[in-house]
Amino acid sequence: MKRKLLTIIFCLGACLYFLSGCGKSPSQRVERNNFSFVCPNGWSITEDMALEDHAGYSVTIEKEGWGEDGIITINSFNDTLDIIRTLEAYRESMTSGMALEASEIHFTQIDARTFGELPGLGLTMTFAILGQPVSMEFFGVYCGGKTLIISLERSGSESPYLYAEFQEVVEGFSCY
Repeated sequence: MKRKLLTIIFCLGACLYFLSGCGKSPSQRVERNNFSFVCPNGWSITEDMALEDHAGYSVTIEKEGWGEDGIITINSFNDTLDIIRTLEAYRESMTSGMALEASEIHFTQIDARTFGELPGLGLTMTFAILGQPVSMEFFGVYCGGKTLIISLERSGSESPYLYAEFQEVVEGFSCY
């Protein structure tokens, strides 16, 4: 009986140990088209593809958790686009293509911002989905003859852990 109890306790302990690490991966450096960044521990690459007609590259990383959902998308265009027009197009697509009609959407004006050490322009969008607040920041920067549009999306309450992970991506970002 004692041996059976020890076996059950061992199996439960082993299951908890393996489940606690499920879905987690160590921070890793991701290199694409003309940029690289750190994908934080616990985040997953969910989209990784060349854009149509070899126009550039897009990569998205996501984290899901209780009140700590985050999505970061980096679109690299193989051309120097007008960042103001591009951000305006993003703003228009966000308001017309989403099922947010019942939600109030607020945008900031396009203004000067930096992404890491890269100067550029950006805007912020806030709204709610099913009562959950969502904040999206868009950054437009030039790098190596290309235009990058980077979006950071946070849903749920502001979490210091999620903020630190966003900072890890921003501070570890480089382009060439």
